[in-house]
Amino acid sequence: MKIASAETAVLPALTEPLGTPAHFGQVEALFRNTVEHAPVGIAFANPDGGFRHCNRAFCSMLGFGVAELSRKSIASLTLTEDRESTIAGHARLWRGDIAHLDVEKRYVRKDGSALWVRVSTSLVRAGGAEPVCSVEFLRDISARKEMAAALLQNQTLLATVIAELPLALLACDVTGRVTHYNRAAVELFGIPAEDTTALPRGAYPVTS
Repeated sequence: MKIASAETAVLPALTEPLGTPAHFGQVEALFRNTVEHAPVGIAFANPDGGFRHCNRAFCSMLGFGVAELSRKSIASLTLTEDRESTIAGHARLWRGDIAHLDVEKRYVRKDGSALWVRVSTSLVRAGGAEPVCSVEFLRDISARKEMAAALLQNQTLLATVIAELPLALLACDVTGRVTHYNRAAVELFGIPAEDTTALPRGAYPVTS
């Protein structure tokens, strides 16, 4: 099936009388078009985790075609480090222990790179009875993860610089309690690194 772009997709109008077979046909066509052109990745999967259908955004995120994904599974495309927790989470979902699954994990793209995504998964039931498949909605959160990693790296670098400063450095909270101090402060005041009660009072008051 050729998938039109989100910009050119034309959704069918619901013109038939409510409750008629023709109306249900239009509703089904509307649903299919909505799924295909959704801005988030959507994938339907069988109980064993094999992909049943994936929309345009899902294929684009991972770099696979629809036919290729039909031979893949949720577990096989999950990064090794996240695979065990993914399998366990889906088992809980299918047992009925939880109503839905909401996690952050890494999928593996076709080119071998890892993609951080936020995945929300629930079960699809036939007429409200037994579940027939699962549906998961994916959002790409790789930019946020990269920003968090960069921030952590900067914080680590700053902490290292402060720790190695040749000048004594003390930091206090609003009550005057010493919260941070570097190696030079410990050496200057001749106290054990873990003992803040021995730090000087006055300019840097220490509360008990």
